[in-house]
Amino acid sequence: MEIFNFQWHITNRCNLRCRHCYQENFQDSEGGEGYFLLVAHRLMEELEKRDLYTTINITGGEPLLVGEELFSLLRYLDSHSRVEELMIITNGLLLEKNILFRLEEYQKLTTLKISLEGASSSTNDAIRGRGVFEKVVDKIRMVQK
Repeated sequence: MEIFNFQWHITNRCNLRCRHCYQENFQDSEGGEGYFLLVAHRLMEELEKRDLYTTINITGGEPLLVGEELFSLLRYLDSHSRVEELMIITNGLLLEKNILFRLEEYQKLTTLKISLEGASSSTNDAIRGRGVFEKVVDKIRMVQK
């Protein structure tokens, strides 16, 4: 079985303005309601034609900002036989217990990557903004429970 590793940058929108990030220079082009499902369907068709399977790493911007569209996409991908594994990269700030509960529904979603820009608050906050390090660490602790 051959695996196609796919990193899907689903949005340019972000709730942070990190000093090094280029995101704010791009206009968002999510394509409206149903766009993600259309793209996912086309991707699955191509995988079937080529007899490939996939792991998909969903990122952005901040993928949690797309709201219900993200959950619709995850539902579709989780149910498709060509998808082996799903992952999400997030800055973690939008994670709440209700979101974690919903994410647990998807069997193929194996990894939630929460990013930090340094191992200390001084390093991270110099890049991401004051107080962000502690907020993200609190979210990581919540996820671990």
